Amino acid sequence: MTVVVVGGGVIGLTCALRLFESGYKDVALIAELLPTDLKPEYTSAWAGAHFRPFPTDNQDEVRFTRDTYAYMKQLAADGPESSVKIVEGMDVVEKPSKGYRELDESYKKGLDHFEVLTNTENLFKARYKTWVLDPNVYLPYIFRKLQEKGLRVVRRKLESLREVGDVISGVTAVVNASGTGLQVDGGFDTNCFPIRGQTLLIRTQKSEYAKRTITVQGADGLWTFNIPRPNGEMIVGGTKQIGTTYSGVRDEDTAAILSRARQMFPGLCGENALDLKRVNVGFRPARRGGPRVSRENMNVQGRSIVIIHAYGFGGSGYEMSYGAALKAVVLLQSATASRM
Repeated sequence: MTVVVVGGGVIGLTCALRLFESGYKDVALIAELLPTDLKPEYTSAWAGAHFRPFPTDNQDEVRFTRDTYAYMKQLAADGPESSVKIVEGMDVVEKPSKGYRELDESYKKGLDHFEVLTNTENLFKARYKTWVLDPNVYLPYIFRKLQEKGLRVVRRKLESLREVGDVISGVTAVVNASGTGLQVDGGFDTNCFPIRGQTLLIRTQKSEYAKRTITVQGADGLWTFNIPRPNGEMIVGGTKQIGTTYSGVRDEDTAAILSRARQMFPGLCGENALDLKRVNVGFRPARRGGPRVSRENMNVQGRSIVIIHAYGFGGSGYEMSYGAALKAVVLLQSATASRM
């Protein structure tokens, strides 16, 4: 079989990796952007890249995050060069929803050292073990592994999934990891939309934050978080601006993030402007109804080609990456078996 993955973000790369792990020999990647491209449109390079659980009715999301959680724990132990590390995670939720208050299973399931610290109508706090990583290390790490396994890479922007057959001959199946859902006949999934994220990469001497990621969900709808990088730096955020695609840095967003962070994480962000190393801007590819991981067939020049869709993960691309790849490959194997 010749399987082509469309999309070079963390979902696409992880799907390609899982294909090789599952015994597929001929895997190709078609992508406009790769880990070397530091552009806002290549969201994976700018992600916070850690796991924070959340209550949800979407059981696929629960399974994807927990399968990825198990994978990252193993990778932290066996592959330190991947940059994955295990740290303490802490949630602080003002005016918590029912899912938090009643400790919905989708929230607490499978978490190591889970402990509720506060649970009232106005405030919820919990801690657990989680993972963090550095995208600028992790993405090249996966990409190198794929190249060693023989991944074929074609840099190209596709206008439709049908074009895959024009780029690579003999295609048997396509994994559509195009973020916002490139469609068979062109265009994108109309349920998909961008969420603009702006975060700060800072230097800090505050060692108490180096082994803990904290997310504060305010009653005003604002999110403030710190995520330690394995190299000692820190991601501080952030914004969740739905439908916004402004790729420049907004100084007012930076000021607001720093103001909230200085209040919530005392001493983390110094007054000296040199503490701020970089401002990150990226567009999270979200989808109404949650991510799509499903099967479809398309006809190209009289041949039926299997499509496995894997897109629309919003700000949870890393959190769901390996779990989604597991399901994508199972769907592909099932489709192949049904043809035999």
